[in-house]
Amino acid sequence: MAAVTIERIAAVHAHITETVIKTTENSTLSTQEQDNLLAQSCAEACDLLTDWLRDEPWWTGQRPSDGTVADSVPDQQDFVRLLGPAFRDAFATARKHGIAIADSYFDEARQRVAGTARRYRKLRSAELFESARQRVGDLRDEICTLAGELRTTPSRRHRAVRLLRNVRQVLVSIALPIVLAMVAASPHQVSADVTAWRHDVASVMVIHEVAYNAQPSLQIAPPQPGPSIR
Repeated sequence: MAAVTIERIAAVHAHITETVIKTTENSTLSTQEQDNLLAQSCAEACDLLTDWLRDEPWWTGQRPSDGTVADSVPDQQDFVRLLGPAFRDAFATARKHGIAIADSYFDEARQRVAGTARRYRKLRSAELFESARQRVGDLRDEICTLAGELRTTPSRRHRAVRLLRNVRQVLVSIALPIVLAMVAASPHQVSADVTAWRHDVASVMVIHEVAYNAQPSLQIAPPQPGPSIR
């Protein structure tokens, strides 16, 4: 298993971005060239997501304490005051490594997890955690399949582009804890930034973003009899 580093995430993220740009309807590349680009990006995404799903230190570090998702969603004022500086520094660090994160990401991510918490007050953090793993696993499986199909069967170009866009956003989410750890180790950060409360808030938001970006068309919900996501 290869290490899942910020440099590797940034490289795959950049290649996916380049591939998506070069495979538009008005692309001057031939169909075969576009399929080759898509197949290569799918293969790289497949390998990275496979290694990340096996990366137990990442998952162990992000596992929130027992409780509901609603327990770890503070109001916006507290969220901005207590986590805002750390996330802004993390975004700047990500950008230095080539992963551009929009300034609006912070508020949009908070609003998404807060919306889930309002809809499902009993959704537990552990259930969200497992949902994220399942959803990324499903995305990984389809990306891995497409990597082979694009080289051996009639093109599934549009499907590949759509899924690669999902992967690109997932990569931003899985990079966040890495750059947050880098920021926490910097001299201007104080030890209070790594309290249990802040860890849970940051972890729940990151895991929610992973789950959301893996399958943005599916609502995140508590497990039901049968499929766990609907």
